[in-house]
Amino acid sequence: MLNIVILGKLEEVDKIDQEICPIVARVDFINSMLGDELLYIVELWQKGLLAPDLEQHKVYKILKKYKIIIAYAINYISLFVVVWCVIKVIGNDIIKLDIETLGAMSIDTFGRLLHSIVYGIVFCIAAYKIFQVIANIVFTTLRSNSDNHTFDITNGDKVIRQKIEQGIKRKKSKIVGNIIFTFMFNIVCSVLANYIS
Repeated sequence: MLNIVILGKLEEVDKIDQEICPIVARVDFINSMLGDELLYIVELWQKGLLAPDLEQHKVYKILKKYKIIIAYAINYISLFVVVWCVIKVIGNDIIKLDIETLGAMSIDTFGRLLHSIVYGIVFCIAAYKIFQVIANIVFTTLRSNSDNHTFDITNGDKVIRQKIEQGIKRKKSKIVGNIIFTFMFNIVCSVLANYIS
């Protein structure tokens, strides 16, 4: 603003309004009642924009900032916990065999041990894929923007605004639900592995 006054660029006076206010509404060459009504509609719209939503929460901002790290953590920490649990289960199976060398193992016992190893690998791969999908859901949900605003003038605008608010609620529940599911799964696997060993 001071720059405009010093330089004397009066054609840039409109920039003063833009720097002071986030939204500028100007009505030229129109009936005064109609102009006041239009300005009132814009004022109501601006109040609707300033309503707190998901984008303004501190926790959401932190999650959005570290979305890649969170997605990798969901995927690979869960995989690590599952692999650790499978190793504990297979190790417990080997201890239950009560053999000193592999040569002392019968073919039937070796077959059961091999089945346990194969099932453990399949379980690890399935868990990896499941948590990869969950991590992708969390990442894409955090990456998407909710910059949809309506004027909220007609009933159709109100319906659109309600749909946007429902979308924000679904977004919030997706993020929280997937993160809670991941933590609960990790806790259950850790408890199971500790119980077995």
